[in-house]
Amino acid sequence: MLHGRAALLLGPALALALACASAAVAKEIGCRSRFGPFIEGAAVDKAGNLHAVDFGRDRGAVGRVDGASGACAAAPAAAVPSAILNGLRVLPDGSLLAAVTDQKRVVRLQVGGRVTQFCADNAMVAPNDLAISPKTGFVYISGQAYNPDTKAGDGDVWLCRKAGAAAVRLAQLGRTNGIEVSADGKWLFVSEAFNKNNAPVSNVIWRYPIKGDGTLDAAGRGLTFDFSREGKGNIDVDGMRLDTQGHLYVTRNNGGEVVVMDPMVTNKVIRRIPLPFSSPSNLEFGGPQGRTLFVVGRCGVGTPWGTGSGCVEAVQVAAAGQYWSGLQQGLPRLQL
Repeated sequence: MLHGRAALLLGPALALALACASAAVAKEIGCRSRFGPFIEGAAVDKAGNLHAVDFGRDRGAVGRVDGASGACAAAPAAAVPSAILNGLRVLPDGSLLAAVTDQKRVVRLQVGGRVTQFCADNAMVAPNDLAISPKTGFVYISGQAYNPDTKAGDGDVWLCRKAGAAAVRLAQLGRTNGIEVSADGKWLFVSEAFNKNNAPVSNVIWRYPIKGDGTLDAAGRGLTFDFSREGKGNIDVDGMRLDTQGHLYVTRNNGGEVVVMDPMVTNKVIRRIPLPFSSPSNLEFGGPQGRTLFVVGRCGVGTPWGTGSGCVEAVQVAAAGQYWSGLQQGLPRLQL
């Protein structure tokens, strides 16, 4: 149970939800009627408020969930009309970076509604999720084409060093999805999946050394986790985020859990967090102290793709999120 100052900081609605949960089980905090089934792009601002796409069942719109009360509303930097947004990151000034999947670009959404292009390339497969180096402010982008039989090149990793600069393709892989950068800016973590006969058959997470210019050292690539070793290669990795202890939190879409692992040791699971829905799409740490893990995804168990509503779940964790912690220090610093 949460008591005293902790409960006051969380707010009554969110504190109640978390108090009813064990340390390893997430509980829904609300907003079910506000997001559609394509809820994605979990991102946090400096105050610990969660942002996600498909607000009002509009895939180009962003909603905000109050990190203390759990109340839902449109985000101040709210939408890209007639677009499909996916990955999000909130910048220190309150603006948003958003991966526009159907337009092969990343845009910046500013408070007041102004939309400007950050980077783009017609060779991008389909921008999916975003990670930003806390050290350089470089932006890394995953992408995937969901084809019946995956081949190398159906996924990619791109680098955007600053606004308006040419995007640089760093890798061509199978389907890439979750992506994250270590606190020291020296490692990039990215998932890779392969389909066969229109179903996933392989899901792994790689770690790449990052060179001084932001590119990847392909020869130094190491394996963080191979889900086939536990017979679960058919369950997709989706969003990934680091905490301040260096632990990587990974959503298992259609697996109904978040897996916490040591990303620098091969196949080392620290713990698993079961979820009350089967299709988590992304996650981020927020709340007033950065220790509320928010997980978003399609509500229900076995709900068909593209149907139903989007849910937001929360669980209290021991360490604050890496990105939330950086925001308190004015990081990341992008060249805008």
